[in-house]
Amino acid sequence: MLTPTDIIYYFVYLVCLVFSFIKTGNLKGIAIIRSVLILGLANELFVEWLQYLGKEENFSHFIYIPAEYFLLCFFYLQHTQNRIIRHLIIYSLPVYLLAVFFLSLKVYSFETYPSIIYNIGCILSTIWLTLIMFNIDIVDNKPLVQIPVFWLFSGLLIFYAGVYFFNTAYAFLIADSPSLAWELRIYINLGLNIILYTSWTYAFICSAKMKNYIYH
Repeated sequence: MLTPTDIIYYFVYLVCLVFSFIKTGNLKGIAIIRSVLILGLANELFVEWLQYLGKEENFSHFIYIPAEYFLLCFFYLQHTQNRIIRHLIIYSLPVYLLAVFFLSLKVYSFETYPSIIYNIGCILSTIWLTLIMFNIDIVDNKPLVQIPVFWLFSGLLIFYAGVYFFNTAYAFLIADSPSLAWELRIYINLGLNIILYTSWTYAFICSAKMKNYIYH
């Protein structure tokens, strides 16, 4: 059954998804962002359905989490020409995939939520986003806050950094105060998701307004 926080989450998510189709201008890599949004929604709904049936709900995360990382890496690559950054991102893909296979089989057995796998992706994405944001192209002396990709990357950076640091603290909180840890998890995750999808929605609006912000 959907809770009030679920309703808020899905509302913000669906608004972002709709805007990704109607307010994107010439945003480079928008097909990748749409794919992440669609796959994410499909994963969330599948998990909700399994929970409703009272069945094991974590299996789909072993597919979606690495798929999300791979898709976002392809998006990062489209927005940087720095050879060192590009090589680091490309080399991270097979290493991450090996880590996913090992942890899925040996640690989680495709049953419990793969938090380590997700945290590794969070760390790597935080690194790539930080490096890329220092190399964002400024178009026609536009303020940075008017550039769509700035908002896409900012939302991702805040989200992944926030999730990683909270998950680290959560491991300690759950042992001392499980109820508090779970309540914090609900509201912090909701807040981070709202920041992410609101930032993306604003990026789509910025892109539609910037007629001269053309990517080649």
